[in-house]
Order: sequence, then C-alpha cells, then structure tokens
Amino acid sequence: MDIIEKGKKLAQEGNYEEALNSLVTALKSEKGNPDLHFYLGLCYSSLEEFPYAKYHYEKALTLQPDHAKTNMVFSSLNDVEAAKPPERDSHRPARDNIKPPEKKALVQEMKQTATPQTQQKPKLNLADKKWEDAFPDDVIKRKEKSNVIWKILFMIIGIAIVACLVYYGLAYFE
Repeated sequence: MDIIEKGKKLAQEGNYEEALNSLVTALKSEKGNPDLHFYLGLCYSSLEEFPYAKYHYEKALTLQPDHAKTNMVFSSLNDVEAAKPPERDSHRPARDNIKPPEKKALVQEMKQTATPQTQQKPKLNLADKKWEDAFPDDVIKRKEKSNVIWKILFMIIGIAIVACLVYYGLAYFE
C-alpha cells in the first residue's frame, strides 16, 4: 500500500492526525498531485483547522481547476482566509504534549478571546462517510443527467396540459 492510500485509509477510519502525517510525508515527493492536496484539505477540515484546509484546496484547484471533488467542498470555506500550515514536525507534538485539563483551559481561553466572526465558521463533519462514497468522480455527470431527465419530464407534462386545455376549450366553444 503506498503512502497516499495509507493516509486516505487512516482518515476514513477517523485517525486524522496519523493521516496528516502520512499525507504530508507523501507531499514531499508529490507536490503536484491535486488529489493529495484535496485529502490534506479534508483532514484539516475534519480537525476544524479551516485556514489550512482552504490552503490545500486552493493548491488542488491551482493544479487542476476542474478537480470535481475539491470544487464540491471549496465553496463552503468562502469566509475563511487561507493559511499555509506550519511544519508538521514542529506544531503537532507541542500541542499534543498539553495535558487534558490544561488543554481544556486553553480551548476555553481561545473561545473567550475569539471574535463573533471567528466563532461562526462553518463546521464541516466529513468523518461520517467514506470520502470515496461522499465524493464520487461521476457525481457531477449524474446530476447533469438527472437535470436533463427532469426537464424532459416537465416539458412532456406541460405539453399534455396545453393539449388538454386546447381540447376542452374547443369542445366548450362548439
């Protein structure tokens, strides 16, 4: 199993920290892979680190502007300003060494100092479904096909209504 697949599997299991470690390691050799940036964005979104998520979504769209999966989730972060994530080796372990009571106090302090605009950031819950099921490649095509079918159905119903009106209108005036 290659390192990107390992990261995707870990993320699907809800191990976002480990998934990020794997995906960041893969990023060192595959910076031009839009799927890799998409999955990094999903991990950061799941950890509610939205500026870092937006950074990776923007990278994915820069590499491939028509990347369907990224386009589906990118618009939900319009109000978030992108920020380049710090190096994984330096910022994660320091935060993980904080003991739970201290961590709770730190989170409480951050909530109190947060502005109302900061508190209203969108909360994406991407951990409920597997990503491949949630964002299949053909979802856009299926949506377009279903729109065409609905349009045809409404046209047929409209024609039938007009035909009935004409028929009963002619029968009434005879």
